[in-house]
Amino acid sequence: MPFAAGRKHVSPPFAQTIRIGQVGKDMDLASLCHVWTANPADAATVTFTAEWKTPIDRVSHTLSADGRSLALVAGVDAPKDRPGSLTIGVAGSSASQELPVLVKNAPRPRLGAQTAEGKQGDAITGTLPELDSPIEVDRQDTLVSLVPKNDAAKSESTSTITQPMTWSVTPSATFSGTLEYTLTVSDTANAANLDRQTQVGLTVSVYGKPDAPGAPRPGKVAQNHAETLTWTKPITSPPAVVKVIRPGVAVSADQTFCALLVLAISMFV
Repeated sequence: MPFAAGRKHVSPPFAQTIRIGQVGKDMDLASLCHVWTANPADAATVTFTAEWKTPIDRVSHTLSADGRSLALVAGVDAPKDRPGSLTIGVAGSSASQELPVLVKNAPRPRLGAQTAEGKQGDAITGTLPELDSPIEVDRQDTLVSLVPKNDAAKSESTSTITQPMTWSVTPSATFSGTLEYTLTVSDTANAANLDRQTQVGLTVSVYGKPDAPGAPRPGKVAQNHAETLTWTKPITSPPAVVKVIRPGVAVSADQTFCALLVLAISMFV
């Protein structure tokens, strides 16, 4: 279709998608909107304008300094699946076209299961690592909630969130065993944004002072130059507890036997 000299025409562009919490790539408007001019050489110098026709909350646009490219930015709390549109115009001309914009959700953040251990009666704290998240705009890793999961966590401990990604658990002074919790984390400070939340497990192992083991008793069969002692394993044992029962012989809390070797030295004159 022929155009009058100096007249410009813009064809309808396809809808542009932006994910929440991300900065979109620069879009070349001359290519995107397929601008034709009566003089083909003029297409290389065309500059554009952009204004919201149907705005989307927390979504903005930036026009380049030369007026030829456009970038979209969507905040992490922008509404997902919300359509909008920009009116793209040609500077110095009445030619314009509507640019559809659609906001899509981003993948939820990810975090692996967490573990910790500590002594009964003492506060046990932990700081979560950075979340695996695609969010670039308005990101704030946040521990939203810490909820007891098993009966022991509900009745034998207190728990609290002390900082955005730090938790604290205090078991009772008489409890030893396992406390289980459900952590809800998010990559936005907005706790009402359920689309940005992920749940993971927290397991806390609590130990106390171990019970005394049973008295050593001789083995049933004596070995040549050796003797085996056995005893009853204590009911509760903290990790990595080692007690020396005689020089050179170390026994762990989980061990229930010990072989003592007697060296016989004969001297001949």
